[in-house]
Amino acid sequence: MPQLKLNLEQSHEASNGNLYAEVCSALGSWPEGQLIRLHQSPEIDSLKLLVVNEKQAELVARCQYVNLFYNYRNALIHEFREPGYGFEFSNDGSEPYYHGMIDNPWQLVYPVAFFDSLVESVLNNLSDFFEVNSIEPHDQFEFGSTWLGR
Repeated sequence: MPQLKLNLEQSHEASNGNLYAEVCSALGSWPEGQLIRLHQSPEIDSLKLLVVNEKQAELVARCQYVNLFYNYRNALIHEFREPGYGFEFSNDGSEPYYHGMIDNPWQLVYPVAFFDSLVESVLNNLSDFFEVNSIEPHDQFEFGSTWLGR
């Protein structure tokens, strides 16, 4: 939600239709001083109903959590930094959350425990996938000293 608000403002789409007003209303309902979990955001389908042009549709798609997580991953991998100004101070589990900052928008945080549970789940499911489909993962790679593949 905060990313959608910022992107609507930067792309001059804030005054075009009701999408921006709905986003601002939803953000305004978030209580200050509390962590906001991702499930407290509006459903994507309800936002898509308010889209009035292709640019807004693109922004809504880009601001979905799956895409924000991919951008987060890219910043960590390629830039060695976390995007935004969020910081981890919740000790109540592995669920991503937003927290407020004085004079700043809500900041999205992916706790380290979230990555731990995600990696564990992926590895368990990947192992099951290989077994069910009789795939030997080592056969998928070329091993040797050369760095250049086939």
